[in-house]
Amino acid sequence: MGIDFSEYYLTGNIKTNKRGKYKKSEKIEEKLAFSIAKILKFKYNHLIWRFDVGADLNLTVGSAVKNKRLQMNDRGYPDLFIAQKTNTYGGLYVELKKSREEIYRKNGDFRENKHLQEQLKMHKRLRLKGYKVVFCWSVDDFIKILDNYLKGE
Repeated sequence: MGIDFSEYYLTGNIKTNKRGKYKKSEKIEEKLAFSIAKILKFKYNHLIWRFDVGADLNLTVGSAVKNKRLQMNDRGYPDLFIAQKTNTYGGLYVELKKSREEIYRKNGDFRENKHLQEQLKMHKRLRLKGYKVVFCWSVDDFIKILDNYLKGE
C-alpha cells in the first residue's frame, strides 16, 4: 500500500480577474513548488534536490545586498535542481510555470517576453554543460518528467 499523494496536488478553484488573469493573491507557482517539495520528500526521498528561492524572499536591504553579491549576474536560473546523474545528464533542472500558455503561444512558438528569454538563454547554457532542463506546469507533469528522467529517457 503506497502513500496517497492526492492531498499534495494543486486542487480547487484558481481565482482570476475579469480579464482572465491570475490574481496576485493566488501564487500558483509557489503552490506548485510546495506540492512538488512534499512529493520529493516522501516519494523520492533518496534524491538530493534544492529550490532556488532567493528571488522570492523579502530581505532587509543589507541582507539583499549580501545575497546579491553571492549570486551570479545572469538571470533566468531555474527554480529546482535535482542532483541525480544519469547516463545522459549530470542533473535535472526544472523551471516552474503556472501554465503552458505562460511559455508558448497557440502556434507552439515561445512567447517573447524578457523574463522568458532570459530563462531560455540560461537553459541553453545549462544544456551545453550536460544538464537536462525542462519547463513544468503541474504536479502530474513533474512526476512524468522525473520518472522518465530517472529511467534514463
